[in-house]
Amino acid sequence: MDQLQKPSKTKIKANTILGIGQAGYADCADVIRPYLSNSFATIREAAFRALYAFNPKDSDVRKSVLDKSPKVSKTALFYIRKNEIKVSFEELTQWFEVAPVHTIKGLLRLARQSGKWSELILILKSFRRDPEVYSLALNDWLRVFNLHQQLPTSEETTTLQGLRQVILEDLNKDTLELLRFTLKPFGILV
Repeated sequence: MDQLQKPSKTKIKANTILGIGQAGYADCADVIRPYLSNSFATIREAAFRALYAFNPKDSDVRKSVLDKSPKVSKTALFYIRKNEIKVSFEELTQWFEVAPVHTIKGLLRLARQSGKWSELILILKSFRRDPEVYSLALNDWLRVFNLHQQLPTSEETTTLQGLRQVILEDLNKDTLELLRFTLKPFGILV
C-alpha cells in the first residue's frame, strides 16, 4: 500500500495495484479507484483488474470498456464476457452511444448476451455512427438468425418499428431486402 504513494515507474505501480487486487484487499478499493483515470493505460488496466476482482458488478469499473486505450477496453470486455456478467440493455445502449470505434466489435459480442432481438436493436440504433462496422454486424446477425428460434417481445417489435426510418434510409438495397424478408413473419418492416 505504501508503494502506491511513492513515485515509481509505471510498471512497478501497475504491479503493486495488481498485487493488491490479487491479495483481495477489498478495503483498498477506494485507494485504487482513482487509478482508473490515470494517464497511463498500463495503470488503468491494472486498476480495472484489481477493482474487478473486488466487485465485478461495480458500474465505475465496468465503464473501463469505454477506455480510450484498446488495451484497457479489450481487457474489460474480456473479463465481463469470460465471467458472463450480465449487462443490462440500458447500459449497453449507453455504451454504444459513446463507445470508441475500437470497442464496437467487442460490445457487439457482449450484446449477444442480451438476446438476438436486443442485439438487432442496438445494431440499428448505432448504425449511423459507423455504417461499415454495423453493416458487418447486421450481416452477421442475419447469418445466425435461425440458430435461435425466439420471437421478439411486443416492446422489441415496437422499438424495431420505430427504427424503420434508419433502416430504410441507411441500409444498402441487398441488406434491406434480406432484413425485410427475415422480419416479415414477425410483422416488422412490412
